[in-house]
Amino acid sequence: MKTLWAIILIFVLTDNLTGQNTRKNTFPIRITVCDSINHDPLFLATISLTQDNHKIIAGSSDAQGEYLFPSVQTGVYKLKVSFIGYKTYTDTIRITGDFSLHILLAPDQVVMQEVIVTARESHGMTSSSIIDRKAMEHLQPSSFSDLLELLPGGRSADPALNQVNPIRLREAGEGSSSSDYDVASRGVAFFINGTPINTGADMLYVSGEASTDDRKRSTVNRGVDMRSISTDGIEQVEIIRGIPSVEYGNLTSGIVKIKRKMGGNHFNARFKADESSKLVYLGKGFEFPKRQIKINSDIGRADAKADPRDNLENYKRLTFSLRLEKTWKTDPYNVFYSTHADYNGSFNTEKIDPDINRHKEDSYKSRINRLSWINNIEWQSENQTAFFNSLSFNSSVSFSKDKVDEVRYNSLSRAMAAPNSNEAGEHDGVFLPFQFVGTQKVDNRPFGAYVRLTGNFRLFIAKTRQELKIGTDWQMDKNFGEGQLYDPLRPVNYTSISTRPRPYNDIPAGHDLSFFAEDYFTLPVSTHTLEIQAGVRASSLLNLPKAYKLHNKFYFDPRVNMKWLFPAFFIGDQKLSYEIGGGIGWHSMMPSLTQLYPNLLYEDIIQLNYYHNNRPTDVCR
Repeated sequence: MKTLWAIILIFVLTDNLTGQNTRKNTFPIRITVCDSINHDPLFLATISLTQDNHKIIAGSSDAQGEYLFPSVQTGVYKLKVSFIGYKTYTDTIRITGDFSLHILLAPDQVVMQEVIVTARESHGMTSSSIIDRKAMEHLQPSSFSDLLELLPGGRSADPALNQVNPIRLREAGEGSSSSDYDVASRGVAFFINGTPINTGADMLYVSGEASTDDRKRSTVNRGVDMRSISTDGIEQVEIIRGIPSVEYGNLTSGIVKIKRKMGGNHFNARFKADESSKLVYLGKGFEFPKRQIKINSDIGRADAKADPRDNLENYKRLTFSLRLEKTWKTDPYNVFYSTHADYNGSFNTEKIDPDINRHKEDSYKSRINRLSWINNIEWQSENQTAFFNSLSFNSSVSFSKDKVDEVRYNSLSRAMAAPNSNEAGEHDGVFLPFQFVGTQKVDNRPFGAYVRLTGNFRLFIAKTRQELKIGTDWQMDKNFGEGQLYDPLRPVNYTSISTRPRPYNDIPAGHDLSFFAEDYFTLPVSTHTLEIQAGVRASSLLNLPKAYKLHNKFYFDPRVNMKWLFPAFFIGDQKLSYEIGGGIGWHSMMPSLTQLYPNLLYEDIIQLNYYHNNRPTDVCR
């Protein structure tokens, strides 16, 4: 027992002696961190001591820029001091006693290269702007209309998704407020992977509309509604404002060429929320290099309001896309095939605030459900000197099932007669009630088909190089909807009753047939180069009655672009090139179905009108 107590006593004494020895070999370390320019203390600067790459202790400076390590053992340490916006300070210190250090951190002045995120101008034959994926990611657009801010002279504006967003390329001012005549926006052709978006059979409008709110929602004869196009699945956009190739027709104001994302094994997601809209997007790509197959799928949803405080007016967009691309590489030809299946839904709703209007019946609801299917195949030669270059076939079909339901409460201040006849002559009219609820439905089902066959050939004569392009395309527009459905005795807009219910499926289909040929001519002239792009396009509108002047008539669009390239020269180590160019061309656009077959107008003239305020029984008395 005495031996055990002696061992315990020895351990206690040893521990006390060790502790005393440790305390004797530890010292306080004081670090002060300040700005090197104005010597102001830096608050919350990170200070750490490491030994053999192992962090021993760390802390943050106080408001005076100081931090005290109360007990640090003797030895060699690596000191590191860092602060956001300043260069990191590192040093090796040896602790043998009380230690203090005053550190001055220098600002980290990182000079970044200039970054320009905008549309870049192409160097082709005509004036065009290219917007790539990087520019779109920096802009964070809500719809395609936001991309126009990147064009030269484009203005930034808040998204207005509560109304139709028509494109305006070569137009001064804000355009016409009427939806019946908007040539500038309708004259811009939208092409998605080589096929156009057909709008010639669109008849989604409320007959006899008199309200500005109704006009701003109508897309008839206004071209493509850009708010319906999601930008998340787009890889590149080219906007041509000059004279395009004769390969593209049925336009007057320009071309928008959209190239979709293809390939990639990445998963992409985007979430956006601002004061007026919310957006979510999910996309995934798949690549199989051995089989030369690329698959992409994405889905997106947007919800926007004209005013974040107003929940009564709302716009929603739902998009889904599935795309596949397959390549067959054989000698001496390669075959490229791609198919795209897309769904696009646009939904507008509006209700009356019950707090300011006791009539809660007023409402507006628009539903657009569009399906499209694109198929492209190209047969391309690997021989760059052969006469045959490529043969491409582009086709697309689209169908949209659209509906508009509008309800409006009407209160008349005087007696008003309602016409109820569809034939000329004298008829008895009917007085409208002083108070009634008018309803109107529009059933719009446009169908579009497009086919284009293009052959590309090459000729080498002497020093010249010629690229020949010959092709044809056909486009069809047809509407299978039931049209305007309403009761003439209970109209939505009683102030303008000049139309009658009309079915759309009775309107004949429109067929546009075109042929085109073009030569891209390159001629070296000494150290200069002359490039000429010349072609002609012939278009005709088929399936027209003989009474139309367009019947069996072809319209020719000659187009010429020229460019003269001067020899490059150097200024220092910078290579500069200079070129001049110009062109002239004709553009023709065929009328839409509503322009070819407009709704009949009825002029009702009241010859005798008498309304007695008393009941007939009271009158007889």
